[in-house]
Amino acid sequence: MIIRKTVLIKEIFETDGVGVPCEPITRVAVVAVVKNPFAGQFVDDLSPLFDMAVSDGARPHSRVGKGPIAN
Repeated sequence: MIIRKTVLIKEIFETDGVGVPCEPITRVAVVAVVKNPFAGQFVDDLSPLFDMAVSDGARPHSRVGKGPIAN
C-alpha cells in the first residue's frame, strides 16, 4: 500500500453543548490517502482495499459515514 498523504485533526472542547466550562475533551482523527490499485478500471468488488488496510494493522472504521475511495 502506497500512502500518498496523511492528515491529523485534533479538537479540544473546553465547554459543554450549552457553553458551560468543563474539563477539556480531546477528539483526534487521522486520515490516510492511499494509491488506488484499481484506478482506470472497473471493479465490482472493492473489498481487497479493506483487506490491505487490515493487513497493515489499520482497521477501517467510521462513526459518521463512508468516505470516498479515489485514485
